[in-house]
Order: sequence, then C-alpha cells, then structure tokens
Amino acid sequence: MKKKEQSKGKNNAARKKRSGKVAYVLTSLLGVVVILLSVAYGIFHHYYSKLNTDSISYGPDDYEISETDLKISESDLQLLNETLYEDLGDGLEFDEKNVTNILLIGTDGRVGGNKRTRSDAIIAVSINRNTKKVIMTSFLRDMYVSIPTGEDYQNRINTAFAIGGPDLLFSTLKKNFGIKIDKYVHIDFFNFMELVDAVGGVDIEVDQAELNVINLYYLQQLNAALGLPIDTDFINSSGGLVHMNGKQALCYTRIRYVGQGDFERTERQRKVLSLIVDKAKTLNVSELNKLADVILPLIATNLTQGEVMSLIVNSPEYLSYDLESYRIPIDHSYSYIHTESGAAVLGVNFRMNKNFWYNTVYGEGN
Repeated sequence: MKKKEQSKGKNNAARKKRSGKVAYVLTSLLGVVVILLSVAYGIFHHYYSKLNTDSISYGPDDYEISETDLKISESDLQLLNETLYEDLGDGLEFDEKNVTNILLIGTDGRVGGNKRTRSDAIIAVSINRNTKKVIMTSFLRDMYVSIPTGEDYQNRINTAFAIGGPDLLFSTLKKNFGIKIDKYVHIDFFNFMELVDAVGGVDIEVDQAELNVINLYYLQQLNAALGLPIDTDFINSSGGLVHMNGKQALCYTRIRYVGQGDFERTERQRKVLSLIVDKAKTLNVSELNKLADVILPLIATNLTQGEVMSLIVNSPEYLSYDLESYRIPIDHSYSYIHTESGAAVLGVNFRMNKNFWYNTVYGEGN
C-alpha cells in the first residue's frame, strides 16, 4: 500500500514537473512573440510616423473661392449633357470589404506648404481583391463640373481641391460621378521628382516632339524656378528609350502641348507611376527600406495606421495583381465647350462615365 502511494506521489511530482516545463516553454514562447510583435510594431510605427498625417481639411466657412464661376457661353449651352446638374451621388453599392479606393492627388504646392493649389493629377487607385487587379483611373483636370460648395458653383474639377481640399474633391467626385472615395495620398510635383530619383530613375519611350517640349519649355521653366542654369538636365537624344531622372520624368508627365493635350498627359502620368511600381518590384528588403525612408516623408495622407499596416502586409500580393490604366472621360462621352472668357473646358456625360468606372472597378467578380 505504501509502495503504491509512493509511486503515485512520484507520478504526481513528475507530472507537475512536466507541467512546469510546459508552462515555462509556453511562457517563454509568449515572451518571444510579444518581443517580436513589439519590434514589428516599433518598425511599423517608425515608418508610419514619417508620413504627413495632418489631414488637409476645410469646412464650408474656410472655402476660398478666389475666382468667378466659369460661365458657359449661350452658344455652347446646348452642347452640355443634361446630366451635368444631375446629382449622381447615390444608388451604387460599394464593396468596401474587397475593394479599396485611394485617391492620388498631385499638386504644384509643397506638402506642408501652400496646399490650396489645384490638383493637376487626380488618379483613383482601386485595389480589387476579387478580380486580383489594381486599376488606375485618371480624371482629366479640365472637366467642367458642379462643385458642392453650398452655392450654384461650376468650374474645372481641379479647382475643387484648391477651394476645399480633399474633402471637397471627394464630394465633387461623388456628386458628378457617383464615386465614393474618402482616402487620399497627396504628393506635390517637387516631391515627385525625389520619388523617381529614389527608385533610380525610369526608362521612358519618347519621340522628338516630346523631347523638344521637355527641353525647351518644361525643363527651362523648372530650372528657372529652382535657380539653376536653364539647360541643366537637358536630354541629349533624338528619341527612343531614354533613362530619365526625377526632374526629367516630372517634365515628361506635364507635357500638354504634344498630341491630345491633357488626355495624353494623364496617360503619361499613369505610365510613370507604373514604371515606379515595376522598379519597386525588383528591389530587395534593404533597398525597399531605403526607399521608404526617402519617400514616406514626401507624402501626406489620411490613411490610418491600421489601413497603412494592411497595405504593407498585403503589398507582396498586390504587387502581383494585374495593373490596368484608364481615364475619364471615356471616348465619345464629352464635348469641348467654351466659357464666356473663351477658355476651353470639357462638357461630360457623367452617367456614361459613372457606369464605366463602377463596372470597371466593381463589375467583374462582384
């Protein structure tokens, strides 16, 4: 009897000892996990803190409408589509679980400086996890739209940002196109140069006409603004594939006087963005780390820490998605019209473009 009790006691002691070891191992593993998570969060917070997250926001009392409405001449009123004043802001279902929309806003003003400049680049970046696509859609800056300032106000769409920041631009897109976007990334054109330089430049196919206007107009203008000799960074080429630094690539994206004006200009903007993404895909972890250190301070955004973390965690998957590129207005959905002052703007069939964007971003696989 005593032997059984002694044996039972030894077994209990052994079990307690094993349990103690298991508990110690689990506690140690938990400690390691906590440390790793803390390090990971510290690294993420380090990068997130580099972003300019002071949201650019103006209320109606802060709107700065510094110019008169662009009134349309009587002779061109008949060319305007009747949907110009039709509010298209409701009636669509947005799959926010599987589709992320972020508005990329490019301006002439420096981040943290004069933010009330016009948004000369307006690009909706849509990540559709159902269709495995990333869709870039440019909105041409000369589209004549109704801007919801609380008054009957019409102007070019790029004026909305200058008047009321991203929120008014969001509202303008919703009112005229039914597009629901409330997240943005803002970068000014001077910082865009640094972004291109950070990936080592880009290789772009250009023709002689494009090179002429880059060298003889945009580069001279930019060099003068920077206090540099006007021929700095001139491109010595007769056309073909040209390696461009940030300044040269910026001038390329701003070309309006060759080809179809702003239509081809927005195409050039999307092309350079695609090339930047392609370059980023080839970088190793160390190079990506250096890239992040350079570009994050150049960007302003209202994305939360959680949203940025999700984009970072899923970025390897997103980089494997097909990249598609479009612009609005689509073909056969607009007319050139003229204001009373003689300025040319685009009168747009908003319903056609609303349906195109929605079906392109959400239609397939939803």
